[in-house]
Order: sequence, then C-alpha cells, then structure tokens
Amino acid sequence: MDMTSSINTPAGDMKHITCYFDFVSPYACLAFELLPEALSGLSYRLDYQPVLLGAMFKHHGQLGPAEIAPKRDWTYRQVAWLAHS
Repeated sequence: MDMTSSINTPAGDMKHITCYFDFVSPYACLAFELLPEALSGLSYRLDYQPVLLGAMFKHHGQLGPAEIAPKRDWTYRQVAWLAHS
C-alpha cells in the first residue's frame, strides 16, 4: 500500500499534510480510512507517518487512554458510534 496519497492536482500546486498515526488508535484507523475521501477534490498531498504513541507516553511517564478505565470505556463507545455514523 502506498502511504502517500496525491489528491487530484499536480504536486507543485499542492499543500502538504503529514498525518501522524498510531496503529492501535481507533481514531487513527477511522482517519486512515476517511481522510483521503474528505480531502477529495482539494489540493493536498497526504503523507502518513506511523508513530508509537504508547512508547511516547511511557517515555514521558504518562498513562495512555486505554490504561485509564473511564477513558477506555468512553473511547470504545465513542469510536463505535463514529464508525456507525
């Protein structure tokens, strides 16, 4: 799969968006699927840059949302709702 998406215009006229995403984030999964469609017809070049958000949290001594029960529960409910809307 090509991780760079050019959307309908010559490269010289395009604005650039770098999308940093964590493979385990449900929001990143939704964005990965929907962002190219949302930018369709606009002059943007979209580059995907994978990151390990959990490793960043650990490096800075923070817990991720999935490690905090109320946030995890809310995230699962909200993402399920977004995926169906």
